[in-house]
Amino acid sequence: MKDRLTSPYYTNKSVKARIDQLLFKTAILQANLGIDSSKQERTYAKEACEQLAYNISKLCPIFANNAFCELDFNLIKKKYELTQKRSSSS
Repeated sequence: MKDRLTSPYYTNKSVKARIDQLLFKTAILQANLGIDSSKQERTYAKEACEQLAYNISKLCPIFANNAFCELDFNLIKKKYELTQKRSSSS
């Protein structure tokens, strides 16, 4: 409860609005998956949702850790930093 009181998601309206937009995009990606989705579609949705969750964690780590407790943000951060290095060097 104490974390919630200090979380920017609950104390800053602009952070809340941005996180809500990212959550909406995540929900759309998940809702568009079905039993007929290909492995490529599922992989794309998983990676896109991880990127959105990572962006949420940059805005409010407390909220992100509670909303996406199954994700390890340290691993995601390393993954996307490596991807950015590769794309900037080419």
